[in-house]
Amino acid sequence: MSGDTMQGAQDGSAGAPQQEIQERRLGEDARRLFAMMPIHSTNEFGAAEKERLCISRQFQVPRGVVRRAFQRLDSASSFAHPGEVYIYEVLSALQRFDQAFDVDREERDREDIVRRLQRSRHDPKRVFWHDAILWQAFRVTLKFPERVYFTVEILDTSSLMSALVSSGMVLLIMLSILLWMVGTMSEVSTVRCSDCDPTPPTYMYLVDDFCVCMFTLEYLVRLIAVVPSRVELLQLSFVEALLVSDAGDASSTHRARGARKLFEFVRSPSNVCDLLTVLPHWAERLFQVSQLSV
Repeated sequence: MSGDTMQGAQDGSAGAPQQEIQERRLGEDARRLFAMMPIHSTNEFGAAEKERLCISRQFQVPRGVVRRAFQRLDSASSFAHPGEVYIYEVLSALQRFDQAFDVDREERDREDIVRRLQRSRHDPKRVFWHDAILWQAFRVTLKFPERVYFTVEILDTSSLMSALVSSGMVLLIMLSILLWMVGTMSEVSTVRCSDCDPTPPTYMYLVDDFCVCMFTLEYLVRLIAVVPSRVELLQLSFVEALLVSDAGDASSTHRARGARKLFEFVRSPSNVCDLLTVLPHWAERLFQVSQLSV
């Protein structure tokens, strides 16, 4: 073999890895640019739901969650063709979503969704996932208890009513803390007799009772509605993991039903704090009633 031939072979072998690196870099740059593209849709679900007074019966997973999930699938399966995923990945994500959240959708319905997606020019087994058709596929029909739970749950603000409830609960918490701080000040306390201890004005007790009643009502509503509700829809990390893979931990969490789901609700740190907030108040009221009846 001549020297020129050997040199050409070496240049070819050295150029192949370099070309692969360049294609990978171009693919990553294109993927980052593709991820920053706005999503256009004829049905802007998020904006429409914001204008609703109450939670809609059709609850759709936020587009950002679906986008992050398919970006992870996209990055794992292709470097040179960003924005594309395999058809079986879309079908698997839809199937896991339907099974986890009890969506009444058959296999042919999922296949029909995939057929409506734009096919890749490079590989007929791949489709473009950056499509409003795919975003709208991840939705469920809420039952009445779920609509009630999502309205009072502070994690959800997809409607005007749920936003008002969340804002109102935050304001009540701040008002309750403010009353407790002001009630310790001697300037606002009253002394009813020479031997009596200073006590806050009566209106402070009334406002505090109102706040505690609202906290108790909100806790009881969530306690009653949590069992028939698919609360994992509000756990964005759960939904994203479910769409990306089998998510064994997430699926087992969703299968919690009945007494187990109620127990998990009661023992969660935030709900324990909510219970401890109102329990002393009602224990004191119960003690006062028992003293009066003696």
